[in-house]
Amino acid sequence: MPGQTFITVTVSSAGTRVRVTSTPTPVRRIYFQAGDANTQSVYLGGSDVSSTVHGRDIHSYEDWLVEYQDGRGDLSDWYVDADTNNNKLLITGILP
Repeated sequence: MPGQTFITVTVSSAGTRVRVTSTPTPVRRIYFQAGDANTQSVYLGGSDVSSTVHGRDIHSYEDWLVEYQDGRGDLSDWYVDADTNNNKLLITGILP
């Protein structure tokens, strides 16, 4: 069974993107889940993520699965932004 890594990202200041991790972390699969107490959306994407430039927006109680067909994803490629201060994103990475 593959290993897992768990990360919680908090966007302290809305409109200021936060990198999921600066440590290269190869993954096969990533589960993203918005924090239950979030009041508006969190946004996922690359280093230019914002409320208008994103791959996905996630509202409270929503989740999203990213599965890499070649098994070559990396958590350090992802950034998070939010509409509201202190919104959280819970992340589970399934390691190769």
